[in-house]
Amino acid sequence: MTAPVPAVQQLGAAVLLQGAALLDARRFVTLGIRAASRDGIAAPPRVALLLRALTDAAACPLSEQGHTDGPASPTGAASDARDTITTAEVATLLGLSTRQTRRLARPLEARQLRSGVYVYDRTAVDAYLADHHSRKATPTCTPNRAVTQRSTFAPEKTISLDPWSVNPLLDDAEQAQPALTAVARKSNGEPPTLFESGDLPPFTASGVDPQHLTRLPFRTRHAAATESSPAAVLRMVETHGPNPDAQAPSPGLNEYRTRMSGWLRGTWTNPNAPAADASTQAAAEGDLYDSMFGASDAATAAKRAPMNAAAADFAAQRANTGKYRGIGKAQR
Repeated sequence: MTAPVPAVQQLGAAVLLQGAALLDARRFVTLGIRAASRDGIAAPPRVALLLRALTDAAACPLSEQGHTDGPASPTGAASDARDTITTAEVATLLGLSTRQTRRLARPLEARQLRSGVYVYDRTAVDAYLADHHSRKATPTCTPNRAVTQRSTFAPEKTISLDPWSVNPLLDDAEQAQPALTAVARKSNGEPPTLFESGDLPPFTASGVDPQHLTRLPFRTRHAAATESSPAAVLRMVETHGPNPDAQAPSPGLNEYRTRMSGWLRGTWTNPNAPAADASTQAAAEGDLYDSMFGASDAATAAKRAPMNAAAADFAAQRANTGKYRGIGKAQR
């Protein structure tokens, strides 16, 4: 009996995929295209060609490919058991509670069985984990070249901003409105990133390595990411790279500003963040109030408390007896 053909084989400078490895590759490429499309970045021709090739290959049964000596593809319940995992397993992998995991049912391609139990696509969970880890990886940017400018969120304040940093608008908010930023972190989850898919997109429309975008000031990165010509991207790096005030209009840049403003106001919440409970929300609002009005406001309220209580007691007596017509003018 011949040994099963490996799912992944390296043949010199080429790689041969089949079976589950082929499906995994197709899923990862599809998720990357979806993530980039949310930032308005079209897949380069070679990526589209790769996806089409993976899809066509996955549609061919093993017998048509000449691999009759491999194990038969599982079907029915066996296939379902191999390709899906339970909510508890997903929660363990992601480090979340089962309730938080159910909120990710759509991106993890979960489906509900007749028994009411949710099962999750194993490949989608693996792809989500890979994307989550890639977001945590901080891309290498140019050395700090901070400039002094007016804050986007509080124009009356002057801040020191590095336009080449990973998330400049977050740096702006933390300097200009630190209390509001702290409240947003507690109430709305982690702040939005420069691109909706992360600090950098998974790829660019031109095929240029996304790491090269860090050589541009942030107001030009979205336009460079959606530019289909590598030569044009190179010109942007040469022209705009040294200029901290360079701007290139782009819908992605506008959306980045909208997400950050919404996060500070509470109209945008990180979709992967668990909902804040009532006590956390109240504590966050209390911190914001104290930072705005200080301890003196609380002291004044404490002094007024006895007077307010006395006035409330007098009003109650007047309502019950009808003998009091006004403070200091009681008539018997």
